[in-house]
Amino acid sequence: MNQIIEWLVIGDLRSDGQANEVAAMVLAQPVIFPDLMQALTHENDAVRGHAADALEKISREMPELLIPQMQHLIRMARTETVPMVRWHLAMVFGNLAQNPTLAETIIPLLIDMLGDESAFVKTWCISGLVIWGRKYPEWQTGIIEELSPLTRDASIAVRYRAEKAILLLMKPRLPMPAGWMKCKKI
Repeated sequence: MNQIIEWLVIGDLRSDGQANEVAAMVLAQPVIFPDLMQALTHENDAVRGHAADALEKISREMPELLIPQMQHLIRMARTETVPMVRWHLAMVFGNLAQNPTLAETIIPLLIDMLGDESAFVKTWCISGLVIWGRKYPEWQTGIIEELSPLTRDASIAVRYRAEKAILLLMKPRLPMPAGWMKCKKI
């Protein structure tokens, strides 16, 4: 078992486990990034959830590490059973908005993920779409069209975030809510 998996197995899906420590270790030693990617495929749900959390933290600082793994991450976002993994991947995809070459892949993916059963996944997809839409205004109209039905979602959190997101896209001078954007590089 690699060192990263030993750290990520600590705790359950209700905790971050040692995700912060793992992220710091990978940021300090990017050569061990493949070990984190291996943890994303581990049979233990908590290991995958904590690995996705660490990956999201890494994507804030060193998004370039993730680019070669995009196809794997996209496939995982579509097939992963653990909501914690999917919502952290949605956050990762929002953090990658500084790379315009990914827009045609990531924006439709985040739109597809709006159909997720988890309110957490939906809310992070909404936030990511606002980040992309503000960075690349040519996508705003389509994003607003996709977000509009969510203003009637069963989840209050999803309804609120969709309403706020539409407002933020229509009025780009409004500041982004502090918790929506974790990546300082965008």
